[in-house]
Amino acid sequence: MQDARTATTARPFGITADTSGAPAASIGVGQLFQAESADEVPADFGALDFVASDIGAGTEDTFLDVFLRVAGAALLSIYRFQTTGTSRGIFTHANTADRTYTLPNVGGGVLISTATAEFLQHLRTGATIGAYGAGATFDAQAWTAVTFAVAFSATPTVVCTLLSTNSVTAGTAMSAVSSTAFTPHSIGVAAGNPANEEIHWHAIGAV
Repeated sequence: MQDARTATTARPFGITADTSGAPAASIGVGQLFQAESADEVPADFGALDFVASDIGAGTEDTFLDVFLRVAGAALLSIYRFQTTGTSRGIFTHANTADRTYTLPNVGGGVLISTATAEFLQHLRTGATIGAYGAGATFDAQAWTAVTFAVAFSATPTVVCTLLSTNSVTAGTAMSAVSSTAFTPHSIGVAAGNPANEEIHWHAIGAV
């Protein structure tokens, strides 16, 4: 097709799938993509489904499901994109090499930094330490240095939280903080038995 547009997007191809029944939530339209595998001709490789979660007059909501195959199983809905707002969510990057972004197997929100090119790293480290000394003085236990999974371009901000057992009163500190590593410490303010302790740390900074 050809028209006179200069700064808009044309949609010369459309897929329509009406129903002779009464539409309800979960009605949708999609497209299947097939090729050939070692034992299937044709083989389902993927699909895109646009589905309605609300079909009310003037309140229509839709989402996009991306179907992929995993370990030979039938197509599965692996990714879903939907919104409750009317503005765009724009994904962009300035990578100079291929990078993989792995989402943890938990639900919840995503931390967004207002500064560009900031990166957050988190880990928890557990250890059984020796007994703290007399309560009259601070007694520090040095932990093994922590190396960041991804090096920062400058010294990051590091926050540590200590979880301690056996009723030992203790806090945490750190030393030798650099763009690549730091050393956590647990500090007891009272004598106590050896304690199972766990340090949770967060580091955020430019990469």
